[in-house]
Amino acid sequence: MRRACSFAALLLGLCAFLPATAAGPVAAAPPPEERTVTVEILAAGAVVAEHVATEPALATSTGVVSEVPLLWTPDFLPGGTEIRAHVGLSMGIEVVVKGPPFLTVVDLRTRVTHPPMTNPRTGLTSDREEWDSPMNAGYPRYAGWSFDNPWELVPGTWKIEILQGQRPLATQEFVVVVDAESTR
Repeated sequence: MRRACSFAALLLGLCAFLPATAAGPVAAAPPPEERTVTVEILAAGAVVAEHVATEPALATSTGVVSEVPLLWTPDFLPGGTEIRAHVGLSMGIEVVVKGPPFLTVVDLRTRVTHPPMTNPRTGLTSDREEWDSPMNAGYPRYAGWSFDNPWELVPGTWKIEILQGQRPLATQEFVVVVDAESTR
């Protein structure tokens, strides 16, 4: 659950400032709705992710999403999209946003669809989680799910999507397997 950072915004600000001072005015970029945005999946699977913070995310079963370090590159474990889930494991996709100029922050959302699970603390059952996940164009980013609680270990087909508005730009399915080893 990687988010764009103000560091990227700083870089964009500097990049936009330098050409304007060195070569005169720079033409304004077309409005976002006129740009074609695509998302390419570079890799998918299970990872052991280092979480550095949490962000509020009201449309999730826990109310928060975890953040990974800004320059973190996921090291995918063997097994592809078949995930032998256990608490502490994450699964996800590494993607690159294409279309806008390099490092432009693109407002996207991550949606995770999964078999029904119930948060025992709140009593709420969900089959879909969704949160804001702005990403920098042209720079590989990670979006995924972290199995942080035993009640999240639900076997079946899971899907991670990157959305622009409600339009899916990338979709990856996973088969989550939970066995006796998973719940220890």
